[in-house]
Amino acid sequence: MVKILVIDDEFFIRKTTTKVLESNGYLTLSAEDGKEGIEIARKENPDLILSDINMPNMDGYEVLLHLRKDPKTALIPFIFLSAKSESADLRNGMDLGADDYLTKPFETGQLLKAVKTRIEKSKKIQSYSEEKLNELSNNITLSLPHEVFTPLNSILGLSSLVCSYNNGMEKEEIIKMCETIHDSGNRLHNTLKNFVYYANLLIKKNDPEKLQTYITGYMDNSKLLIENYAMEISIQHNRENDMDMELVESSLAMKSEAFQKIISEVLSNAFKFSEIGSKIHIITEIKDRFYVLKIQDMGRGMTKEQIASIMPYIQFEREIYEQQGCGLGLAITKLLVEIHKGSIAFESKPNEYTNVIISLPVYK
Repeated sequence: MVKILVIDDEFFIRKTTTKVLESNGYLTLSAEDGKEGIEIARKENPDLILSDINMPNMDGYEVLLHLRKDPKTALIPFIFLSAKSESADLRNGMDLGADDYLTKPFETGQLLKAVKTRIEKSKKIQSYSEEKLNELSNNITLSLPHEVFTPLNSILGLSSLVCSYNNGMEKEEIIKMCETIHDSGNRLHNTLKNFVYYANLLIKKNDPEKLQTYITGYMDNSKLLIENYAMEISIQHNRENDMDMELVESSLAMKSEAFQKIISEVLSNAFKFSEIGSKIHIITEIKDRFYVLKIQDMGRGMTKEQIASIMPYIQFEREIYEQQGCGLGLAITKLLVEIHKGSIAFESKPNEYTNVIISLPVYK
């Protein structure tokens, strides 16, 4: 049964509201002030909260702020009930994260409609979240073990051969095995490093103080950084002759570490999914106080469905193409761009090209 908490210091309104809800099949809880309401919300975890704004000691805005800061109550749908009808009050409530706003006196039909809408929306969000969680779980099950155990098995197998049979091997053969062990170790290291990087980003995103510390800063010399880092990555892929660049200089409202990570992930993908000899184009420009970075490869490309499905631990067409990585690169890039108040867009045509277009705020 759906559980609804009503917080209101006026006994008649509180009693009338709970009676209407109960007569329509809802289980109700009630509190006569904001402090009591917060305690009940944390203890009972209701499916919806209806709260007055003007209350003694702690008003409805303060109640909402406290609830949104607590992970246990942050996602509970919240509707304000108030005699106030000024637009400023409406905006203030919505800015704080309220889901709806009913002005007193309200009709029974208005109340029930608002409650039904919020409950249904909450159920859809929960269902979608569970679906995505299951999808993520399945993708982790498929991709992460492959990316961990494949290089690990290579390391263990080849190192065992070298240790056990080195007396009967040629020097060149041992060197090749050691090179393969080293490459496999790097592959495993990069997989685990990205896994930890992504997890730390999610922690920062969900902690306002940590997030603010992380995104506060700026960097100069974007042109030089791209030139140096792009050349380094191209050498790693033996593609130093496959790049052309048209770059402008700018200061960005982000730290160089985050910008380097974005360049690394997008450019590495461009090299990974295009043929040796095909060009990688890197173009930057300033547009409407945003620094626009465009990286184009003339490679495999993606369908619209694949672009819409970019998320951690997804790789497309693994059964057709052997490729390293577990799909975290673009997911990390999207999250970095998002938390720095930028945007990312993809333009692609299968078997022809992919454009990744990233817009980041210019440092003022």
